[in-house]
Amino acid sequence: MVRIEFLGLARVRFGQTVWECPAQNVAELIARMHSRFPQALPTEQLPAHWLLCRNGREFLRSPEERLNDGDCILVLPADAGG
Repeated sequence: MVRIEFLGLARVRFGQTVWECPAQNVAELIARMHSRFPQALPTEQLPAHWLLCRNGREFLRSPEERLNDGDCILVLPADAGG
């Protein structure tokens, strides 16, 4: 299982703070997010301005990147400038 934490506007769109699901890679995770939250993610693609961060250490760029049991994935929408 991986733990997904929704931050910023993602939290508002998904209506959740935390969600857990099984996923072997980023593509499977996004497909499961789309299936569970179609109103928040109408396609099996993240918006271009959203990022996924694994365990607060690395950004996930490729759909083929493997996920490990226990990973914490932060969904970070770049909805505000810095």
